[in-house]
Amino acid sequence: MIKLVLSLSILISTIVHSKEISIVSDYWCPINCKPNSIRPGYMIEILQNIFSKEGHSIKYGLMNWTRSIQSARRGEHDIIVGAYKSDARDFLFPVEELGFSGDLFYVNKESNWRYKKIDSLKKVRLGVTKGYSYGDEIDSYVKTNKENEKRIDIITGKNVFTRSVQKLLLKRVDVIIENEYVSNYFFKSNKKFLKNIKRSSSAKNHQKIYAAFSPNKVSSKEYISIFDKGIRRLRKSGELSVILNKYGLKDWK
Repeated sequence: MIKLVLSLSILISTIVHSKEISIVSDYWCPINCKPNSIRPGYMIEILQNIFSKEGHSIKYGLMNWTRSIQSARRGEHDIIVGAYKSDARDFLFPVEELGFSGDLFYVNKESNWRYKKIDSLKKVRLGVTKGYSYGDEIDSYVKTNKENEKRIDIITGKNVFTRSVQKLLLKRVDVIIENEYVSNYFFKSNKKFLKNIKRSSSAKNHQKIYAAFSPNKVSSKEYISIFDKGIRRLRKSGELSVILNKYGLKDWK
């Protein structure tokens, strides 16, 4: 009887303390992919692994990047994934990052343009995504020239990289920029585009990528503590490498 009472007490305590953690971001595969799929994205799988061991569940949905930041900022969601610190400086960031990468520039096959320094962007019409951060230098350039249609084309909404590629093919822009994890993964699955598009150069802006926690949720500090301990455990056990291998990635540390 005592064992039964103890078991019931533990079960009730677990149910009471179990929470549904809400994650939103725009589609940015392999970082975060299709919800409820076999491969929802490596960051989603990592978070599912970490928080499920604490009795919590993950609710993950897609939303364009600007709305994702705004809604999480208001406390409507707990986490955004695939964030640089420059994306949302007021958010709470854990000690442990979930990647380290930079951006790549792509051009049409006949183009000889290469990125050397910021002034080289003045020679082309650059396609960027609304709300994305590309590092301080490029962000400053985009902000200064965003009203100049000869220099900057801003895309928003869903499937932004696919649509950026299409704009490049149609020569509505001269150059597009995208995270190397995302662009490499995209072109592995869409090799047909490489007949007419090529990688031009690196943006030379490598930085850490995070799961960022809402600045307006009391639970964020607790979740960050769980996360930091969890990612270290996954790395030590080898489970992190297993998850990353599914997406053709290696540990960044």
